[in-house]
Amino acid sequence: MDEVNLNLDHIVVFVDDMDSARQAWGVAGFTVTAGGEHALMGTTDALVVFESGEYLELVTHSNATMQEVISRLRHGDLGATRPATSLMGRRFLDLAARGPGVRGFALRTLNLTAYLERAADLEIPYEAATQGSRTRSDGSVIQWRTSIPFAEELPFLIEDVTPTTNRIPDGSARVHANGASCVSRIDVGVRDLEYAIRLWSELTDRDPMDASGDETGTLNQVRFDIGQAHIMLTSRPENETSSSSTLSFEVTGPNGIIPHP
Repeated sequence: MDEVNLNLDHIVVFVDDMDSARQAWGVAGFTVTAGGEHALMGTTDALVVFESGEYLELVTHSNATMQEVISRLRHGDLGATRPATSLMGRRFLDLAARGPGVRGFALRTLNLTAYLERAADLEIPYEAATQGSRTRSDGSVIQWRTSIPFAEELPFLIEDVTPTTNRIPDGSARVHANGASCVSRIDVGVRDLEYAIRLWSELTDRDPMDASGDETGTLNQVRFDIGQAHIMLTSRPENETSSSSTLSFEVTGPNGIIPHP
């Protein structure tokens, strides 16, 4: 189905202090562009956009009430009252409570409704689509629709309502002093690799590639390609205590992998 082809859209990187994060990424040779405010989530973001069109979203909670809830959650107060917010806002609160780091990524489709219908037919666990928006410093409002997966092994999905070029800057924003040109790899550590493979195979309508095993011959890693990015699903060690998926990524340029904060 051409109208629902998926492309890597962005990776969500939570930071505790936006000014410090922007400085660190800038010192590392990346061009950091102001994003805007997510009114429904109490967050603000900044973007690191690549020539290939995807971007890193540096995001933090700018709302004092949200910051207090996150602090309480991080200190084990699981009963902390979450402010009334959007579905994505509640998810972002829970993700931010885990601390700074890579907390998710999005794939873009041109027809989210058709994709969610397909996902429902295949029993791929996604929430119904919800509206999202970001207000830029010039007052213009960017809008999109998004769907959140029930399974952490999966990305969330996004479809633009306003033009994609309004949300993802072009031109000089995609030029980096260190030569970075694309996200080349995303590593997704999962508890149940067979389940993750089934979900990704159905989501992308593709078979996994480059399957590899450990010293006992047990399958422990496979690859799915989304554009230029390799999505690597890796079985996590049984002795890891967290039940959630872990994420990391690589950025490359003409001369190979480029270090990032």
